[in-house]
Amino acid sequence: MTKSKVLAAIGALAAAGALIGVTAAPATAGDGAAYNTKGQYLSFSPDSSMSTSCVTRPGGIYIAENNYYWTLTDSTYDNILSVREIHLAAGWYDWTDCLKPGSGSYTETSSLHLRSLTGSAYQSSTFYPCGCGTKWVVWGSNLREVR
Repeated sequence: MTKSKVLAAIGALAAAGALIGVTAAPATAGDGAAYNTKGQYLSFSPDSSMSTSCVTRPGGIYIAENNYYWTLTDSTYDNILSVREIHLAAGWYDWTDCLKPGSGSYTETSSLHLRSLTGSAYQSSTFYPCGCGTKWVVWGSNLREVR
């Protein structure tokens, strides 16, 4: 299949409202910042019949005890959707971000679960696409130490 046919097929699926997960950047830590993001084509007219898309850090992430800014982002549309200051205990965490299409919007959720305890921390935010057609979007969350 030629490159132009592949691009045409991807464009057709995206235009039909499909969520196409293509890449997932793993979370990393140690430099004061950690990321859990995914890049994919998003429709400018989402609806609730479309599939939810998620990204989870394989193997989890070790986080040092500290105060962090936990930010939900949509970097392609240049949006900071939500910022929460949170104190995290040291330990291994499972970190998952999901994007759920709704009627004309997407709701992004992020969760952190400390493996040694029950319960998790959650945050969510809703964003509205720009109305400019199907677009490649990198979405997810990040943690940055409060300094």
